[in-house]
Parts: sequence; C-alpha cells; structure tokens
Amino acid sequence: MSLLLDVKKCPKCGHLVHPLDKKLPSAILVIQIITINLKTMRDIINISLPQELAALVRKEVKEKKFASISEYFRALLRSKLEDKILADLNKSRKEIASGKGKVLHSLKDLR
Repeated sequence: MSLLLDVKKCPKCGHLVHPLDKKLPSAILVIQIITINLKTMRDIINISLPQELAALVRKEVKEKKFASISEYFRALLRSKLEDKILADLNKSRKEIASGKGKVLHSLKDLR
C-alpha cells in the first residue's frame, strides 16, 4: 500500500503514475495489490468444543507438530476432501467395470 502514497498525475495525459517508473500507470499497481490481497484473504470460523475434545486437539497439534490449531483443522478438512474424491473415483471405476461407462473417442462423443 505504501507504493500508492507517492502517486502523481502525468502532466501530459493525466494518468496516475508511480514515481519509481514514470511509464508504469499506478492503476496497474493497484490491481496487483488487490489481487495479492484477494489471494491471501481468509474467512475466520470460530468453533466451541467440550473440554475433552479441546484437550485432544491440543494434544494432536503438539504430537503431530502442527504450526497451529488452525493448521490441524485445515489438515483434517483436506483429508476429508481427499477421502471424498477417492470414494467418488472408486464409485466411477465400479460403474465403468460394470459396463455403465461410455468410451469417448473424441469430444464429439459427449453430445
């Protein structure tokens, strides 16, 4: 954000110009900064746990050397998603093996 503090208008065309590069419009810098912020933005979700579960979570975090409780829950969610993808893949394999699948020779076969 400090890059935007010294922005000036070009006397010839009126565009905003960053002082480090007179040819680079600062609007491009703004878009880049916003894009970076959107990529790193996260939602915060708070959960309540009984004392026994909270103790179990803290123990798991410590034993498995997670950087934080949040990292522990992210790993649990990723594992759950991977399990679902694997289950869907196995279901598809069974359907294909039972003859329910269709062999596609080109994209036109999708129609």
